[in-house]
Amino acid sequence: MSSRPSANRWILFVLCAVAYFFSNFHRVSSAVIASDLQAQFNASSSVLGVLSSTYFWAYAGLQLPIGIATDRYSPRLIMTVGMALAAIGSLVFGLSSSLGVAVAARTLAGAGVAAVYIPSLKILGQAFGEAHFPTVTGFLIAAGNLGSLSATSPFALLVGAIGWRWSFVVIAAVSAIMAGAAWHLMRGPWDDPRRQMASAQGAGDAKAASGRGLGLFLALGFAMFVKYGPLMGFQGLWGVPYLTQVYQMTKVQAGNLLMWISIGYIVGGPFVGVLSDRFGLTLRSLLIGTSVLYLAAWGPLAFMTGTAASALLCATSLVMGITGSGSGVVAHALSTRSSGAGHEGGGLGIVNGFSLLGGAVFQPLMGFMIDRFTSAGLAQVAAYARTFQMVFVVVIGMVLISLFIPEPKAGSAVNGDNSSKRSSVTEEAKEIAL
Repeated sequence: MSSRPSANRWILFVLCAVAYFFSNFHRVSSAVIASDLQAQFNASSSVLGVLSSTYFWAYAGLQLPIGIATDRYSPRLIMTVGMALAAIGSLVFGLSSSLGVAVAARTLAGAGVAAVYIPSLKILGQAFGEAHFPTVTGFLIAAGNLGSLSATSPFALLVGAIGWRWSFVVIAAVSAIMAGAAWHLMRGPWDDPRRQMASAQGAGDAKAASGRGLGLFLALGFAMFVKYGPLMGFQGLWGVPYLTQVYQMTKVQAGNLLMWISIGYIVGGPFVGVLSDRFGLTLRSLLIGTSVLYLAAWGPLAFMTGTAASALLCATSLVMGITGSGSGVVAHALSTRSSGAGHEGGGLGIVNGFSLLGGAVFQPLMGFMIDRFTSAGLAQVAAYARTFQMVFVVVIGMVLISLFIPEPKAGSAVNGDNSSKRSSVTEEAKEIAL
């Protein structure tokens, strides 16, 4: 049988982007149906936070194993199995008759879509080349965050038309189609783990690179933890209740405002990627800049709760999305450039795992804080203000970490000689694909 791939690199990108679209959709879909879930299962804010966060616990816990598996086995197989599990989880969630079943189903869906992002980066990195990795990553994040965008007002309209249960049945059907498409259309040299491992300098050099990079991976991971956790706490769950309860917005109006976060994510990833690839800005300077602006975006939520104008809230959401996306692109590029060739998945697994762990922690934590402040006698507005002020203090940690992240040096043992060997694989993949 011919080893020629059945798809070129642009079809690869579309498949990865659509899969990541639904990964992001699942991530924030709970916000629009939060009140429906509370009514259906008679759940408190704390319980709802736990239900929503199960996605993140499953996703975060699997990132390192998936990263290692992606380095050793077929990324195409891993992504196919993941999308199939996501389809099953979505179907069961839509048909769930109890809170326990809903929790199990969302956990399964989270485990499924956990197998999308890292295999996508592995495949696209091989197909497009390391030199273009920040830009390709930015566009992947942008395409994926169309899913977050669709999980706001468009999803609210769909839920209003057919209900939240049937909406997830539809999502299950599309996820099943994507699983089949990934298996049949993603064959190629980028899916051969033996070829990828052959591009490494050797087991000894790979171990040395991994050892030197571990501290960087952990630092980047913690920075993404304190960035992504609060963002998903707000966009993925508590943003809609906050806007409807404090500003008396309708669910659709709240979804429209939160849509600016997704728009920012779509713009921010490619923008930061171009700044790095085309204009030569260092990854370290981009990480510091996006971290400072991300902290500033939390200011109106923390210190102007209930008084901020709608225009300011829209601008805040936009900046939050741009800087959240941009910092993620930079962190993943730093991780990849600090890994041994053929071993990128492990570092990405650590960084991305910590990022999603933030979502798992902050969604229920913010719900717990809101419940605690309201039970202590504070008004709803004050409860949200105190919670967002806590978040503001935590995000300062991201800024501090970014100041100590080093810029990878060209020609280092970590990423120097590996780049030329990796590029030879990339060029061969390009010739076959084109």
